[in-house]
Amino acid sequence: MKIAIPENVTNSLRFKVGDLYAAGGNSSNTAFWLVVAITERGGAHLLGLNEAGEIVSTASYNAHAIESRRKVGHCPQVASMTLHVESEVLA
Repeated sequence: MKIAIPENVTNSLRFKVGDLYAAGGNSSNTAFWLVVAITERGGAHLLGLNEAGEIVSTASYNAHAIESRRKVGHCPQVASMTLHVESEVLA
């Protein structure tokens, strides 16, 4: 027997840039993890946010660690965001 699972369902199980996950019960004030990059090995680089939405930490996790967390939202603007660096004048 085989059950056909629609692609949109299986795709929803994979994390992507912009996904927001609840942080675990740690001693820091990180309340959420925001996925900002997917690694070559399928893990992710994350920004840790406090309840006010301020960046308070960073982390890198393997896929299984991220997928075991509760997804609480998605920020679609992150994937297309471009930050512009201004150069400093060297003396």
